[in-house]
Amino acid sequence: FFSIMNTVPCERSSEPATKQLRYTLLGWRINDAELDRSFRARYSAVCVAPAKFYSAVWLLLSLSAVMGYAVTTKGVGFYASFFPLVLSAFLAASCFHPGTQRHMELLLTIVVILLTLFNAGTFYLNMQIGVPWNMSRFSSADYNTNQIHEIQTLCSELLTWLLACVHIILHLPQLFAMLYLSADQLIAVISVVSFLCTLLLSPHVVALNAFLSCGAVSFLSLIFFFFAFQFKRFLMLHYLAGRELERSFEASRKADSVLNHSLKNRMADAAGEVELFLDTYDGPHQVLLECVSSLRRGMQLCQHRQAYVDLAAGQYAPRLTLSSLHDFGLSLASGRKLVKKEFSRASAAFDPIACEMILENALSNAFKHGCLDRPDVSFTISTAGVDEGSCRVQFTVTNRVSPARPPLTDEYIRRLVTRSPCRSESRVPVSSDHLGLSHCFMIARVCGITLSLNQHADVVTFVAEVIAEVRAEGQTLPSAESANEVVAIEQDGPVLPVGLCFHFLDDSAVARRLVVSQLMRFAAPVSVKAFGESHFEVEEFVSASINVADIVIMDENLVYASGTYLGSDLLVQFVEQGFRGLLCTRSANCSAEDVDKYHSKGAHCVLMKDMSGWEMMKSIAHSYRKLLQEQCAPSRRLMFSRQGII
Repeated sequence: FFSIMNTVPCERSSEPATKQLRYTLLGWRINDAELDRSFRARYSAVCVAPAKFYSAVWLLLSLSAVMGYAVTTKGVGFYASFFPLVLSAFLAASCFHPGTQRHMELLLTIVVILLTLFNAGTFYLNMQIGVPWNMSRFSSADYNTNQIHEIQTLCSELLTWLLACVHIILHLPQLFAMLYLSADQLIAVISVVSFLCTLLLSPHVVALNAFLSCGAVSFLSLIFFFFAFQFKRFLMLHYLAGRELERSFEASRKADSVLNHSLKNRMADAAGEVELFLDTYDGPHQVLLECVSSLRRGMQLCQHRQAYVDLAAGQYAPRLTLSSLHDFGLSLASGRKLVKKEFSRASAAFDPIACEMILENALSNAFKHGCLDRPDVSFTISTAGVDEGSCRVQFTVTNRVSPARPPLTDEYIRRLVTRSPCRSESRVPVSSDHLGLSHCFMIARVCGITLSLNQHADVVTFVAEVIAEVRAEGQTLPSAESANEVVAIEQDGPVLPVGLCFHFLDDSAVARRLVVSQLMRFAAPVSVKAFGESHFEVEEFVSASINVADIVIMDENLVYASGTYLGSDLLVQFVEQGFRGLLCTRSANCSAEDVDKYHSKGAHCVLMKDMSGWEMMKSIAHSYRKLLQEQCAPSRRLMFSRQGII
């Protein structure tokens, strides 16, 4: 283990960790002063657990000593036994107070030194009292002078050995604490010197026994000093390894986040380029539409990156969201050749991320492992009542089985889920590791989703069921006073007031062209103005939109040669200047934490870059309707102008 630790790189150097340490008269030190201070700052917390153990041992020893003296004449030994009792009780209490925990190494060092001296003092006290007390039991009337002298010599030898053994036993807790203390050299020297002085000053001590006892204490102190030498070296190497691991993890996390964000932006630009091309192309374009759908699914999978991390770490918590089952099904079916797709038009409160990961894998497997000529894949979402306010939502994927694959028996499915297929199944493709199916069942267990996979004749059926609260499509949509003022989400698409003014900000030329095209196609605006060609347009975006735009849409990360701007900072400026229109953030980073951040900065609507134009307008229409309800009293007529909401 130490050979492995010796090769751990330091946080700020490519040298081995052992070369980043040096040994001084005060113990091991890290060459890097900042790292050494950081290690010392957290080292007191390391000493808390040893201090608890050390104080518990001395509490037991002190209580047993007090109880032992209590049944005899209460002399000096009885009152002296209260000293370690009070000291260990104070140390134990200090282990639980935050104010003293910060100084635990110093407190533990002081207590260890005091109890080391106390241990030596008890040896002196017991030798001074013990021999006369034992000799008082032998009367000169019963024994002659030589016999009395021999008895006294024997008592001195036995008591010296006995008290030396007790001293060594009571010295073991100090040696254990020495492993964690920087003052290990001081404690070792005090232990040996104090015991040696005690042996020299104590009466009735036999020289040979005293010499052997002192040698035993010195040997034990030397052994534990060597252990402390290696143990504290190990703690520092462990600390350096932990810092390097934290640094590597943080760097990997940042690099992964940058890569994930860049990948989503590149896919968004690629999908936008294809969509813009299709607006002017009259030839066959089904294949290109499938490419756009695949790119959007790729962006959605990137959105679920944190969910994958939490699932792998066993920390995923289901997040229920009221979502349209019809829209959810369309997003998964987009770009796939399905022989049947039927989706309920209800809205249900379920975990769309978990369900999407499960069904994405199920649909991919249906095409990949189904019949090559005619997979006949179908995808349906249905609801069945359970009780008032909730129902069973059933997601079903079916496909024709491939003749080249073994039949799906219960035992075979169990082996697939546990990733332990039988070796005799020679027809299983070498490239199949069954990882996706096992992950589906893992996600389902965490989120309370019931999965089933079975085969009847040549049809494989995959079913995912979840109990959710459901409401009918359009149940909460309000009516408006006129047709031009309807702001709602109809089944055929979103409807916005005619003649609104849109301002859009993005650093990508493709995104600017795409969003302008989508707004002109779906929103029927009076004007759409795009900003973001240079950082100067970012700086003037807020002032150019106040009292002009009804709806503003801005990218979150705006990167230019002069620097990076955040859309969330612009949101704050809009709010501070009293903008009464709709504030929309369009970003590739739309995790739950990101969405909460955008809303806290003032965004009314969060648009994901993987949204189609129709989905984007649907979300904008819903948020715009909600904003009008918040800003206008029900009895007040809604009016629109190019200067915003009146």
